[in-house]
Amino acid sequence: MSRKVHSDSPKDNLTNQAHLLVVDDEQMLRDLLSDSLGRMGYRITTAANGEEAVACYRSQPGDFDLVFLDMTMPKLSGFDTLMQLQKVDPKVRVLVTSGYANSDELHATLRAGALGLVIKPYNMDTLARRIKQALTDG
Repeated sequence: MSRKVHSDSPKDNLTNQAHLLVVDDEQMLRDLLSDSLGRMGYRITTAANGEEAVACYRSQPGDFDLVFLDMTMPKLSGFDTLMQLQKVDPKVRVLVTSGYANSDELHATLRAGALGLVIKPYNMDTLARRIKQALTDG
């Protein structure tokens, strides 16, 4: 797990206190998301898989405003990660990402309480808009 806090950018009232847990098994993508979202003013913690995400979430109760969760990962799938996170915090806010918009597991994850889907590949403007929406409406 890593935590990066960026303070070199202007912050608005939606991002200045928001702490995101970014969960993806691809190191390069985690680094890119951490840097890009950090520059937008979010506090970022990353996890390489679902088990790490659940352990991190459990160790910092009430600290995360949103979990950005990849659906396809080793050890624990996105769906299973959501189920575990909901055991820790039934009100956990999760936004999922996947390259497979029509999978049964993805639909089950959305029905189980994920706030929405960001389809890969995505650009940072789209992601930023979806994150702000999830933080505001979720």
